[in-house]
Amino acid sequence: MKTVYDFDKNFITETKIDRDDVEFYDPLQPPFRLYGAKHDGLRYARIDMKIAKQIGDGIEFLGANTAGVRIRFVTDSPFVTLSARLFSVGKMPHFPLTGSASFDIYGTEDGVDKYLGTATTNYNVVEDALTETVTHFETGTKERLITINFPLYTSVSELIIGLKTGSTLKEAAPYKYETPIVYYGSSITQGGCASRPGNSYQSIISRMLDCNFVNLGFSGGAKAEDSMMEYIAGLDMCAFVLDYDHNAPSVEHLENTHYKAYKKVRDAHPNIPIVMTSRPKYHLTEDELQRLDVIRSTYARATLEGDKNVYFIDGRALILPEWYECATVDNCHPNDIGFACMAKKIGEVLNFALNNLR
Repeated sequence: MKTVYDFDKNFITETKIDRDDVEFYDPLQPPFRLYGAKHDGLRYARIDMKIAKQIGDGIEFLGANTAGVRIRFVTDSPFVTLSARLFSVGKMPHFPLTGSASFDIYGTEDGVDKYLGTATTNYNVVEDALTETVTHFETGTKERLITINFPLYTSVSELIIGLKTGSTLKEAAPYKYETPIVYYGSSITQGGCASRPGNSYQSIISRMLDCNFVNLGFSGGAKAEDSMMEYIAGLDMCAFVLDYDHNAPSVEHLENTHYKAYKKVRDAHPNIPIVMTSRPKYHLTEDELQRLDVIRSTYARATLEGDKNVYFIDGRALILPEWYECATVDNCHPNDIGFACMAKKIGEVLNFALNNLR
């Protein structure tokens, strides 16, 4: 049976490392920098798994999904090879594997971030499969800062990086904002349904502002539980984005938890910017309007209490009107257009907030 590969060779990706000019490295060792997660000996995890297990509600499973995880380093290699062992692979009908289960690679050249390629997961990958890919850079041999973005809805237990033998390998400079922005929220926060990890709104903002971040988006599982907010409050951060409207089971639940969640973080971090936003949707139901009022009320109460570093974004403004009808995959989860719109708005607020601390 013929496939698209018989007619369009541009769809073919090199998925087997078969070359003798590669030197392999463990990215958990210097000079590589790991961001957005720690490796706990079993897998890359973006939350402490002991805490995740206590919270329940799928957080232990989702916490091993590598949304927001990055490896950064400097090299002049004209290609990067990745050998990754994946498990709990995110296969969904409305979410491309290039986003849910693949790595993408950016290179910073002369201060400009450039998308260099996607290390694509084989569609037929099975659980606990070793996926091997090679990504060649069209610009060839040139020293650049490499950022490898991990899959959004897949778990990674092992990763080996290969560079051309004899290439330079150096430590990446810190971000301008090395202390991370922490994002807490729903499946949208986790990255569903970007076509590539680098197109999640946090990754776009990271390139816009040159900022580190931690993605604590949990698909269906972000409900501002006391133990979760206690954990988040204990993290080091330069700003906090609170966005769990979609996962609150009811308006009443949101009322009972939203101000309390904000207050827990504010008490632990008296001076950082806190940005709260409602769901990115323009046409709201009565239930959704009530949720919007709850979030706006938290903001109003915070400002009345004297908080000068708190910000509110009406989710109806997150997607530009001219793009709204083509900004999601299912009238809920943003595609790349939707995430670009969200990044523009939230990024503008964060940029202002970080430069105008009061």
